[in-house]
Amino acid sequence: MSPLVLRIARPIALALVLSLAASFAWGVALDAPTMALQAEGFFKIRLTVTAGASGAPGGFTVWWMKRADFEANGSQWFPSGASPMGSAR
Repeated sequence: MSPLVLRIARPIALALVLSLAASFAWGVALDAPTMALQAEGFFKIRLTVTAGASGAPGGFTVWWMKRADFEANGSQWFPSGASPMGSAR
């Protein structure tokens, strides 16, 4: 994979892992989703996210942020819903 894809895909993968961790906090055991990079281009990437065998009854959200924002924040995620972040449902 290209360095650009890795810079983008790592934070997205972290967000998916964190969303799974949140589901465990609610006591619901779900199978891990899979994520695949379908295409990359100038200012965009296309992902395919597939739910595990147990599904995703509450849906899922993919969060992202610009690398510059991530680095400016000490390589830490902003709190959920912070304005520099984007989301897709």
